[in-house]
Amino acid sequence: MVVRIDWEKVWKKLPAAPFCFLGFAFARAWAEVPYLSPQASFPFQTGSLSLWFDGATAVALAAFALGANRIAPLSSRRHVLLVTVLLHLASNCLSLCTHLLPSTAPFLSLPAVFTGGVGVAFALMLWAEFFSCFNALKIALYYSMSLILSFFCVLLMRGLAFEWLWTCNALLPAASMLCLWRSFASLPEEDRPPVPSRRFSFPFKPALVVALYAFALGMTLPLTIETIGVDSNPGVVAAALVVYGLVMTKGDDLDLSLLWKLALPATLLALVPLGGLLPFGDVLPGMLASGGYTLFVTLIMCILGNLSYRYGICALCSSR
Repeated sequence: MVVRIDWEKVWKKLPAAPFCFLGFAFARAWAEVPYLSPQASFPFQTGSLSLWFDGATAVALAAFALGANRIAPLSSRRHVLLVTVLLHLASNCLSLCTHLLPSTAPFLSLPAVFTGGVGVAFALMLWAEFFSCFNALKIALYYSMSLILSFFCVLLMRGLAFEWLWTCNALLPAASMLCLWRSFASLPEEDRPPVPSRRFSFPFKPALVVALYAFALGMTLPLTIETIGVDSNPGVVAAALVVYGLVMTKGDDLDLSLLWKLALPATLLALVPLGGLLPFGDVLPGMLASGGYTLFVTLIMCILGNLSYRYGICALCSSR
């Protein structure tokens, strides 16, 4: 019996997304290459500098949250996209100096890390504001597709000579902000992030659960980071493919609780020592933890983004 597949029908069933909506992928890829990916030749893959990078990003995000009522929506402020690109580019230029003149590394490494971390914080909040303009299903679709595209961006950049790698990495923030600009331009005025009119409390319970998943990720990923990377590893892309597949097959009938029902066992299994029991047991815990964390963060993004969408809350204010 020969099974014939109508590929045209299959193609038409795939959820569509304008390419510019996936520009978040370039922002993720930028952070992965110089600071997080162990296979890149940037000079910042040391534990202390990566921690400083994460710390700078966290402090900037906290500052955005505390000042949300004064600066939201961030995307409506003039030149903010340009400032974001310039912060990333400053980090790239400083990293180039440390590569060409290693004697400058003690003086320029931390400024490069700080400017990069603050630039990433800007990019994260800007894209969060954009995603909050949609319902939960579309957030899951655009976010999962961005994760997949980010994985392939990093994959294509690995193995490049430093000159080409630096050039491609320097272009990523500009590509991300260009996509963001076109994405907001495609939205009707009434769908854009609103100006905050009142205070909103932060949903601490989801944040605490995310912290637990992050703890599990932190327990397992250091054991496999040299092999699979951090943000753009096979576990992340597998989780993104699961989300995309659920959106494709379930559509409006998708029960988002499936995401945490998949994330929890994956994360618990990641804590089981599998080194000598299964093929690829040395990298499987990191992949499972990354996948579980990605599934749960996607769920939280859908929940918070949908709250912003339904009640007209700017994403920057919902981060308080």
